[in-house]
This record gives sequence, C-alpha cells and structure tokens, in this order.
Amino acid sequence: MVLAVFAGWERHLIKRGRDPLVRLVVLRDRRIGVGSLTLVMLFLVPSGMLFLVPVFLQTTAGFDALRSGITLISMPVALSVGASMTARLVGSGRMTHRTAQLWAFSLMTAGCVAVAVMFGPRWDLSAVGLALTPGLLLVGFGRGMATTANDLVQSAAPPEEVSDVTGLSRTATYLGSSFGVALAGAFMTTTLLLAFEAGVKDSTVLSSAQRQRVVQAVEHQVQVTAATDDAVRARLASQGVTGAAADELVRVNAEARGRALAVATLGMGVLAVVGFLLALGLPRGPATPAGPAVPTARPPA
Repeated sequence: MVLAVFAGWERHLIKRGRDPLVRLVVLRDRRIGVGSLTLVMLFLVPSGMLFLVPVFLQTTAGFDALRSGITLISMPVALSVGASMTARLVGSGRMTHRTAQLWAFSLMTAGCVAVAVMFGPRWDLSAVGLALTPGLLLVGFGRGMATTANDLVQSAAPPEEVSDVTGLSRTATYLGSSFGVALAGAFMTTTLLLAFEAGVKDSTVLSSAQRQRVVQAVEHQVQVTAATDDAVRARLASQGVTGAAADELVRVNAEARGRALAVATLGMGVLAVVGFLLALGLPRGPATPAGPAVPTARPPA
C-alpha cells in the first residue's frame, strides 16, 4: 500500500512539473523493471533462511549464538566463491546476466529444500550442523551468482537516469531483506500455531478439559514464537502444569516447531521459484551499456 501511494505521489509531482524522487518511467525498460523485482527476490530468500536456520539451531539443536554462527559460515563462504566465479564468467561474455540469475534461483530453491528436510524428522542433533551444510552451501552459492543483478539494472540506465535507477536498485535490496525476514516469521508462526493446536486436539494423553484449556490459552495468546523444550517446560511449570501433561505438551510443541520451520523454509523455496519465473523475463543477450542513440551512416545505394 505504501509503495502504491508513493508511486501515485511521484506521478502527481511529475504532472505538476516538479522534480520527483524517482522517475517511474525508468521501469519501462525491462532490464530495470524486471531486474528490480528480481533483486527483491534475490535478497528475500537468503534473508529468510538466515532467520530460520538460527531459530532451528538454538531452539531445537540447543546451539548457542557462537556455534550457530559457525554453522552458518558455509553460506557466506559459498557466496564469495559464487560471486567471484560469476563475475568472471559474465565479464568475459561466457555467461549472460539472465543465465546467472536463473542458476542463482535454481540453486537457492534446491538449498531451501535440502535445509527443510533437516527440519522435519528427528535427526541426530549432534551432527545437525554438518548436515545443514549442503543446503546452506547451495543457498550461499546461488546468492553469490546473483550479485551481477545490480550491474544489469544499473548499467541499463542512461546517464540522466543513473540516480533514479541506483536508488531503485538499492531500495529493492532493502525491501527484499525486510520482506524475507517478515515472511519467514509469518510462515513459521502461522504454521506453528496451527500445528500445535492440531497436536493438542489429537492428543490421547491430555484429558478433554486439558485440551480445551490449552486451545483456549493459545487462541488468546498475543505472541506466538518458537521456543526451546526447556522454555516450554518452565512456562508450563509456572502455570502449575507438570507430569505427563507437561511431557505431552512439550512433545507436541517440539513436533509443531519442526513442522513450522520446515514449512517456512519450503515457503522460501517457493519464493525462489517465483524469482526464477521473474528472471525468465530478463533480456537473453549480453547487457549493453545505456546511452544516447548514435545515428548510423546510410549505406550507399
């Protein structure tokens, strides 16, 4: 809604002959319009993954912040390698920007699926950090291959529109990062709530009164977030819930948490597929510098 209002205001300024913040006419160039949308998705997916993986590591695997950071190192390492390799290939003309973006989204989709698989069933948590590495490498390498998207967008602008296009591309990256975290959190908390309620209703350990009480408590809960088993048990103890009922609720929460993280990660994979479809609209040929048209000589008769 804010973006729509902003676009309307910019058009209003142009009609009044005033200088707008961004000349929206630049979006008519496919390299800029489609490229900006592609930039949003290129930052959205990795940002969402960088939110979800630490949540899993710290709530399920019991990692502290340092160990979680060490586990995530493979992602920026792969990003650096992918960026360096793709820059050389695109710079030498052996790969187009479009091909680089298509490969980037393909690898990120595969990485999201590989990570989501680890969030589902109960794996050996002592080796979970190593097990997540292949998926993180794919996401990181894909993100690295996407670094040339900025060059594609900004090189499409003629000199008088460079500031407009630069601002758009920078804004696209910020929006992508913000939306990635927001959507990942929304996918996770919504699935967590639904899965926890379903698990409580299907429980054969809890009595009918206990199930009704828990469901009512969850429905009136303002904030829903992933929590460790110890945190859930401590919260239950503070409410006077112990014994078999507490064990059952901890189990239900653990299963709901794993499902929520898996669904949210697959959601990031779906968004990577959306990015792939957007990237199909990029020009097929190599990028050519923008500039004023130069008249060509008329061939002799």
